Amino acid sequence: MDNFEIANSKIDSPKKKRLEHIIRSLVAEVIEFDLKDSRLGMVTILDVKITGDFKHAKIYWSVLGQDNTKNSSALALESAKGKIRSVLAKQISLRTAPTLEFVYDEVEAYVKSMDELLEQARQKDAKVKKLSSKAEFANLSDAYKKPI
Repeated sequence: MDNFEIANSKIDSPKKKRLEHIIRSLVAEVIEFDLKDSRLGMVTILDVKITGDFKHAKIYWSVLGQDNTKNSSALALESAKGKIRSVLAKQISLRTAPTLEFVYDEVEAYVKSMDELLEQARQKDAKVKKLSSKAEFANLSDAYKKPI
């Protein structure tokens, strides 16, 4: 077994999945109950991905509201990294708590743009269908006419 296979087997380990779930729950709990930052909006923790060595965690989040709510919530999360990490260190049984990186998840914007593209495709399909209902094949009366 080479190093790549060892790293991949470590990536999908049950311990890693369990730890990601625990971190997601703890971070959501800290944000909901412990942070008293007025800049923080209605933040939802969507997912957590942790490296194979358990030293770095990316926390994917989303927030309800406009861009200014997103920006202020991002600042609040950045300033609360230390507190969240200290809570993680107390709650999980690792040698060191992972460093945290908060990543805003653009899924909602992506879904909205995909919906708009699908609607445009439906409208164009309806136009093509309407035009094709009046269309006729070329030389339908004598399709096998021989050239002179």
